Amino acid sequence: LPILLAKAGVSIVSAHLEPYGERVSDVFYVQEENGGQIVHPGRIEALSEWIEIILSGKRRPGADEPALAVARASTAR
Repeated sequence: LPILLAKAGVSIVSAHLEPYGERVSDVFYVQEENGGQIVHPGRIEALSEWIEIILSGKRRPGADEPALAVARASTAR
């Protein structure tokens, strides 16, 4: 994902993973490459939709890039 974000001109500022029972919340914050806040509503919406599509594995990010795999965590111990 970091390479894909770099192509979009943004970078990850921080990321947080928190378990909730059998689920996990994965939250990350991004900013413009120059360190500025992403302020244009259209850019925010487009980036949000693009990231959700890529992470869902529904569509390949580009012809030369493999789709990200969606995995399920095992609860067996």
